[in-house]
Amino acid sequence: MNRKLFIFPYDIFLCSMQGGSLMNIQTCSRGVPYLLFAVTPIHAGTGKEEGEYVDLPIQRDFLGLPVIWGSSIKGALRTTYRIKKAEGSSGGDISKASDEETIIFGPERERAHEHAGSLLVTDAKSFIVPVPSLRGVVSFVTCPIMLENAKKIFELCGYSNLATVINEIIQISKSKGVAVAGSSKIIIKNKVMLRDRIFDAIEESNIGQKIKSLISSLNIPISVDFIQERAVVLPDDEGVPFISRSTMSVTRISLDYRTKTVKEGALWTEEYVPESTMFVTALIALSPRKPGVSIDPIDELRKVVANGQKDFYLILGGHETIGKGIIKFCGW
Repeated sequence: MNRKLFIFPYDIFLCSMQGGSLMNIQTCSRGVPYLLFAVTPIHAGTGKEEGEYVDLPIQRDFLGLPVIWGSSIKGALRTTYRIKKAEGSSGGDISKASDEETIIFGPERERAHEHAGSLLVTDAKSFIVPVPSLRGVVSFVTCPIMLENAKKIFELCGYSNLATVINEIIQISKSKGVAVAGSSKIIIKNKVMLRDRIFDAIEESNIGQKIKSLISSLNIPISVDFIQERAVVLPDDEGVPFISRSTMSVTRISLDYRTKTVKEGALWTEEYVPESTMFVTALIALSPRKPGVSIDPIDELRKVVANGQKDFYLILGGHETIGKGIIKFCGW
């Protein structure tokens, strides 16, 4: 039996590669994959960086694709959990962590040495990205590398049926060597024009149907049929650099209230992931580190944040007071 070490903060998990799912990791009870749907543009930022074309760039993985780090998601989940928990208890104080919060997310920084939390949150990787299209108005674009990232999450959580569908889409895409569209709605004379780029393309209705089967069970805010008809899988060589540039850049200013003119130096640019972008992440339940405790962190999180439901909304990243960062968590 092949065995492999998976190293996470605070723990080393020994995983049997037979089956390859979380059920074989000794300190894990289960994992749930989630699709994160951007209801409004998202700025999960990295702070000001030198050499960037915007002043406040978004988070990206090593390939340059948009990502939301697990730490950002976990921080937003913890904040929402604490507020909801306080609202549900008489005299709740959001300045203090409840016992349940400490078990799930870990103690505050000054007590962080005592034990880790029991909820593991993976980075949310880009899955499907909306892009303006000359025909059909908008296309929903992905590529094999992005699909492989989703496949890893599904396999990790033991959702082999979804991983199989992903693998079939990847194989179809790689066998064609050009952009593969889910229908003819976005194709013009064997080409698709996305933003300012033209790609050779063919129609493959099977691709659209398989993408629909991946997300049809989810309660996402837009029509699954709309996505199916406008789905495009680009080859990696063209898709990765193209998708990495498919973000929004917004220029902002700060006014002097007295003169109503721009303050000196108060001009900057911010980068956003566009609305309707979809990411894939996983919530993983670990065995509680606190003796005598048997809380399932995923169930407890859903009970407090989502009234026991599978799906819930979360505000993540910067500029929430101007409507940015609203995400819907849709659980498989």
